Amino acid sequence: MKPTRRLRVKTKFDKAPPGSFVPYLVKPKCRLVGKQKPRDFKQEFLSEVDDWEAQEKACAHKAVYLVTLPHPKRSHAACGTKLVAPGTRSKKQILQCFLDAAAHPTYTDGRSLSRGLGVKLKQAGVWREFHQPDGAGRAEAHFHISVLGCSSFRFLPMKKALLSRHGFASHWSCTHIAYWSAVRYCAVPSPKKPAKALDVEPELWPEGEHPPLHECREEPMTAAALRKRSETKYMSAAEQGKPEKITELDVWPIVVAKGFRDGPDENVAHLKLIQYAKGNCSKAMQSFLFKRRHALPQLIESVWMWETCDEMLAEAGKSRLAALHAAALGPCACSGLWPAHLAKSVAANGISFGELCTDVLHALTEGRSETTPVLVMAGLRGGEGKSFFLKPLLELFGHEYVFPCPEPGTFPLLDLPGKKVVFLDDWRFDRTVLPFATQCRWYDGSVVRLQRPQNQNGTVGHVTYRGSAPIFATTKADDIQRLAHLASTNPATGQPHDINASMCLRRLKVYYYNVRVDKPAGKRIEYCPKCFAQVILAQAKPAAPGGIFV
Repeated sequence: MKPTRRLRVKTKFDKAPPGSFVPYLVKPKCRLVGKQKPRDFKQEFLSEVDDWEAQEKACAHKAVYLVTLPHPKRSHAACGTKLVAPGTRSKKQILQCFLDAAAHPTYTDGRSLSRGLGVKLKQAGVWREFHQPDGAGRAEAHFHISVLGCSSFRFLPMKKALLSRHGFASHWSCTHIAYWSAVRYCAVPSPKKPAKALDVEPELWPEGEHPPLHECREEPMTAAALRKRSETKYMSAAEQGKPEKITELDVWPIVVAKGFRDGPDENVAHLKLIQYAKGNCSKAMQSFLFKRRHALPQLIESVWMWETCDEMLAEAGKSRLAALHAAALGPCACSGLWPAHLAKSVAANGISFGELCTDVLHALTEGRSETTPVLVMAGLRGGEGKSFFLKPLLELFGHEYVFPCPEPGTFPLLDLPGKKVVFLDDWRFDRTVLPFATQCRWYDGSVVRLQRPQNQNGTVGHVTYRGSAPIFATTKADDIQRLAHLASTNPATGQPHDINASMCLRRLKVYYYNVRVDKPAGKRIEYCPKCFAQVILAQAKPAAPGGIFV
């Protein structure tokens, strides 16, 4: 039947047979939340008209919608299609119809018709609710569908498909900013929607992959969300004439928005926060910060830990080899100066650069193990380029993931767990910091017992280190010669002068640097992770069977 007048959204429906149904090509996965309803549970009616009838935006292009299938107030739509009451269908059937509409949207423009693409959905949920009984005592049902697309899409083709293929009139709310918002509308009670009016067994899709409702109904904690909550709390307290209640979470959006953070050359973030609060914050916030003035540095550090935890976890979960390849594709920080000076250092000292790069790549790939030696750059007088070659490791993995030279003390290896690389710059292979026995176990990939202080809350016992962070070191040539003397055979006994020193020396692979190479005058050469990664990947040779260290 040809439409006799245009619709509210200024579009015409196709001539698809009213109520026609095309089965969904892929069997939809769905499940019920909660296998059994409580015996005394009875879903109640909504006490008043719901507020889902907010104005639709016909031009909306979003990834999240809240769709409502209302009970029809007349028998036919304006286009002549016979309307179907959604209450005559189960939630599973409603979901199947909705997925079918997503798979076969009703397009009207020629380009979309020629492409014939469906709408790819990531998650969806179907909720059933009841209105108050009418004059005849009938309580009609309507359905809400929370929708999350794989990308943004226009809803009109799906709206048309629901009507032309299944006879369902639908309303698409475009006010929800994220999927949690649409789910929360259906799953959490409100003044207009009491708990007993909620559907406690929604149909969720896809089966086994849709997160539990208690995980996807809450707004993610971000600085922007906390700022909005703080502003709402402030205005509500002012309206009621009550004092504002401040918590640590109210400080979070201020710190992030203003960028109050300590850096390598300054430690005044707490002073910046105090300065800002004095001139811009409420009296309640000023009082809150003053009472905690001694703990502000720790509070700011905690704020940034929470704010950047996603990035920190992504970086921590990245393998060393993945980080190396990512750095090779990143920006250059040295304008080509680092590889040029490195080439001079390698040529002047006669280093077998292909072999060295192969050893570095093997260490980063395999990590600390029996087949991975400790790579040592030993220099005669300093300035040969030993540390210059290895310092890009700090920029590549981040200083927080590189373990430096341990300092003498009771707990020298306390911070070793969690590090990706060990860089012992200007290290001494002696007993000053670590016993030779501990060094041997550390160097050969064995389990190392790390002592930690026992007078801290929550600390019980010591740490067993099984990490695989490869070890790189620079040292003086004299130090290696001294270690070699201790490992040499004593003619009087026929045994090494120091058996532990001998075992330690056997774990090292030493590259000797003898010629000093001056850096260009007046130029600072940045330690470039991109150039380091490209040099290692380009110069490394394929590993020989059985490893590179014997």
